[in-house]
Formats: sequence, structure tokens, C-alpha cells
Amino acid sequence: MISKRENRVEVPRQSQPSTSCIAQIFAVTAGFAFVIVTVISLVAIPIEAKVFDASVYKRALTSNNVYEQMPALLSAHTITDSDDPGNDARFLTTEDKEAIFAELLPPEQIQILLEDSIDQTVAYYNSTDPDARIRISTADLKARLEGESGKLVMSQIISSWPSCTEVENIMWREVLTSPDTETYQPECCPSSDILDAAIPMLGQDFDAMVAAIPDVIDVTPQYTSPSEDPRPTLMLLRWGIKLSPLISLFLLVVVMILVVRSRKSFFGWFGTLFLGVGMMTFLLASLSGLTIEVMLKTIMNAILSAESVTMTGEEPVIALLNLFRYVLQTAGIQIVVLAGLLGLVGLAMIVAAFVVDGSTPKTDTLYREY
Repeated sequence: MISKRENRVEVPRQSQPSTSCIAQIFAVTAGFAFVIVTVISLVAIPIEAKVFDASVYKRALTSNNVYEQMPALLSAHTITDSDDPGNDARFLTTEDKEAIFAELLPPEQIQILLEDSIDQTVAYYNSTDPDARIRISTADLKARLEGESGKLVMSQIISSWPSCTEVENIMWREVLTSPDTETYQPECCPSSDILDAAIPMLGQDFDAMVAAIPDVIDVTPQYTSPSEDPRPTLMLLRWGIKLSPLISLFLLVVVMILVVRSRKSFFGWFGTLFLGVGMMTFLLASLSGLTIEVMLKTIMNAILSAESVTMTGEEPVIALLNLFRYVLQTAGIQIVVLAGLLGLVGLAMIVAAFVVDGSTPKTDTLYREY
């Protein structure tokens, strides 16, 4: 019987090949692209979410006390040319107009009107439906004009006219005593007793003008052709922003395939990328805060120069600036928080890369029997 001798032969295992120089170059390129794409995503995603969120604008209006300031803001709007003889309100001062708007549009009514308009506007731009509309109801305003508020408005307008002379007061009395005749009504403010008697008579004409106001005003943007509607293009852009993190994820996978060979390299590469994204995003957000005022003023100048905008004066412009500033600042806070969290994660991973042992055994002892 032949005895079987057991021999142990030590067979060296080759060490794990190092990452090639070409792979590292591609990994650095992919990592650089990851940082750029991710920074853009971290900035664009919060802004897109806030711009198309109606609640953000409502909070902005509340925090800036716009509802209480609205009479003053509207009084800065020129009703018509003060030299127009057909404009009965041309003698109103800014204080007169502010008093009228405060009577017709109390803060609670303004809040209901503006919040409904905001909801409809945001819903319109969140949709591509060609039948979507933005409509403003005037029912409550007409009800106030037809009531005591309307009489106060008439009295305020007439009181702003130049005082009547004795002859003009007599002409006013003739108008009151013979309303059916074509007696010339002077455009001046009569004595208080004549004014009190004239208000009910003038109220009939005033009510007729109020009745002519439509119950609903359609302020939907009008386009001559469907191709001019920006909403489909805007929706594609928004979807691109929302899906941009998938590009970042793909680039991370590329980096991992090219250079990650151990836990140490995983923490080192990914930590560096995350820290770079966090630092660049934080720096970008900080620098944007320095230029945001110039950008907003540029936007406001472009809006005010449009033909569809009739609002003039500094106060409305400042109110709009504060509104957009609030929206961008709200998004900016979220951007800074995300950048800080990602930077901390990256820093922690870099520290872990120094702690984790990334070495691999050079040889393994294999035993063969023969």
C-alpha cells in the first residue's frame, strides 16, 4: 500500500491591481461634473418648489403687512391723467384715494381677494390646460359700492372738487329741484346741506355705473397662438430640474466603478465630492445674497416697463421687491441648510477615510494536497 504524503505548497496570490491612471482621470472628470450638476440641482430645486407654491406668496404678503398697506399702495396708482376734464376723480389727493380704498377694500377683504388670485395664478402655471383661467370676482366690491361705502366714495370725490361760488350753489339747487331737466351741473363742491341732498340723486347714476362692472374679470394671459404659451416649455424645464438628481446619481456610480476598490477609497472619494458640493453651494448662496437686490430691481424695471402694467410710484415697486425677496430668501434658507448637511456628511466621510484601514492582504497561503 502506497502511503500518501501530504505536501503543503504556499502559493502567493497577486496583490490587487491598482487603479489605472486613465481610470482616475475619468473619475476626476466625472466627479467634477457631479459637483457642478449637484450644485445646480441644490439651487434650482428649492427655488422651483418655492416659486410655484402659493402658500409662500401668502406668507410673504402676511409677513410684509401688505394687506394693511394695500390702501396706501393703491393710492400711489394714478387713476387717470389729472388734466382729463372727464375724470371726476382728478382732484383727489393721495390721502383722499387712500381713504377711499380703505373704505372699499378692508384688510380682510383684500386678503380673500389676493389669496384667491394667488391660488388661481399658481394653479394656472402649474398646468398646461388651455382652458385654465384666472378670474377675479368683483361681487364683494360691487356690493360695497352699492351700499353706504359707495355714498362715502361719492362724497369724497365731490368734496375734492373746488368749492362752489354762490352762483354755482344756486345751479346745484336747480339741479336738485329739477332733476329731469337738462340743467348744467357745475363741477364744484357745494355747501354741506346741498351735498347731503345731492348724494341720493347722484347715487342713481353711480349705481348704474357700478352695475356695468362685470361680476368676474378674466385676467388670464392672452396669446395669439398656442405656441406663444410659455407653460409647456416651463413645465419641461421644471421636470428637468426635478430629475437632475438622477444625473448626479449616475455620475456617482461612474466614479464608484472607476476608482472605488475599498472602504477607504469609497469614503475618500465620496467624502471629497460631497464636501465640494456643500462648500460650493454655500459659497454660491452667500454670493447670491449680495447680488439679489440688483437682480430684483432689474426684474422690476422690466415688469414696470411692460404695457400691461399701469402701477406707478415707488411704494408698489418696493412692495413687489419685498415679495420676491421673501420668496428667494425662503428658498435660500433651504439651500444653505442642504449645503451644510451635505458638507458635514462629506467631512465625516473624509475623516472616516483616514480611520478605516484600506489595505488588502498581499498574499494568501493556499494548501494543496497531492
